[in-house]
Amino acid sequence: MTTQPDVLIAGAGLAGTLLALELQRLGARVVLADDGRPGASRLSAGLLNPVLGQRFTLDGQMTGLFTTAQRHYRRLESRLEQALFQTLPLIRLFADERQRRRWERRREDPRYAPWIVTPSLVDPDEGVTFRGGRLRVTPLLDAARRHLGQRGALLRGRVDDTTLRRLPGGGLGWGRLRPGRVVFCQGSRMGGVAAWRHLPLAPARGDLLTLHSSSPPPPAPLVRGHWLLPEGEDTLLCGATYDPFPLPRPDPRGARRLLGWAATLQPDVRLMRHKAGVRATTPDRLPWLGAHPRHADLFLCNGFGSRGSLLIPEAAERLAAHLLEGAPLPPLWCPDRHAGP
Repeated sequence: MTTQPDVLIAGAGLAGTLLALELQRLGARVVLADDGRPGASRLSAGLLNPVLGQRFTLDGQMTGLFTTAQRHYRRLESRLEQALFQTLPLIRLFADERQRRRWERRREDPRYAPWIVTPSLVDPDEGVTFRGGRLRVTPLLDAARRHLGQRGALLRGRVDDTTLRRLPGGGLGWGRLRPGRVVFCQGSRMGGVAAWRHLPLAPARGDLLTLHSSSPPPPAPLVRGHWLLPEGEDTLLCGATYDPFPLPRPDPRGARRLLGWAATLQPDVRLMRHKAGVRATTPDRLPWLGAHPRHADLFLCNGFGSRGSLLIPEAAERLAAHLLEGAPLPPLWCPDRHAGP
């Protein structure tokens, strides 16, 4: 890159990647910095479903986020010339009779009608089939790396207190670059930057299994606390645990838990691979999106937890519009909602 970037993005996971692509689409000069360390994004199943949690919560914000995500990913498919997103049904299995009765009350609400798949792929006494989607996260990240690399917008290196500096005459310096603003999208590694250490990050490790099964796969992803996702004729993905453990080290206990759960749905499953990653979550399960309270040139785009595939397209579009046009950001996502300097 021969000119100085308007924006330097730290972290090449899903958040940093989508933000870089969106800024580039809008004409900004952007550099995405990748420190080479694997993050949680590449372990994500990429499932999207606006009907959330044990109580089958649905509101306008979630349906709007799903619509934004679908539009965003379709646009990226055309731009990157690769199939990345598919709409598909998701089977939500009831955990118990109480949850089944709760759903019977919920289904009378007309807001749910567009999201219910009929005929259902599961017995109505056992679960409900919702309309959902899946993002192929790793192929997207790989295609984006090629796209950005070919345009000189992808560089290797860390952005933290040891490499980012304040220049004597004002502004920021990172190596030979003089970015106008820096956006931190580093997931659970955001603690390497003192500016954000006041925020109450709640990292949560998740285990992910690749399983083999000779039985016919389920007709759609199965969700009941965990999820079981068909990945080819004889391969399944199973995830994920949610443990308050800050190291991405696979936990044998997590593997046993997931394998035992999967065996209740697909009796002949056999473990092939076991991976783990650490999600960046917040105490209120809402992401952080906005400027530092004292440094107007430092921004945060982080804390998406297990719903990154659903939330990040909205965050990338809103933050890009804010950086380039001064558009407002969602107040509920502002980092200032947590006490700090």
